[in-house]
Amino acid sequence: MNIQQSVDAFCQKIWDEYESRPETLPAEVTVNNVGTGIIAKADEDGLYFEANGDEFDIEEWFMQNNFASDTLGIQPLNKEHRPS
Repeated sequence: MNIQQSVDAFCQKIWDEYESRPETLPAEVTVNNVGTGIIAKADEDGLYFEANGDEFDIEEWFMQNNFASDTLGIQPLNKEHRPS
C-alpha cells in the first residue's frame, strides 16, 4: 500500500466511525495507541485535522513518518465516548 492509499484508508476509517457514531469526533489521532496532539474533526465540508489550533496536513505527516494506516487510530476527546 502506498502513502496515498494509507492516508485514504485512515481517513475513510475515521469517516466511517463518525458516520456510525458522530459523537466520536473530535478525536485525537494515535500511533500504536499513543496520542499525537493531532485532532480529527468534521464539519459540513468533511473531515479535517488540526494541531496546535492550526489546520494540519495529514498526508504530509504520513509521508514524513512513513506510516501505515494499521498503526494509527483515534481516541475520542470526550471521555464518555471512548471505547472501554
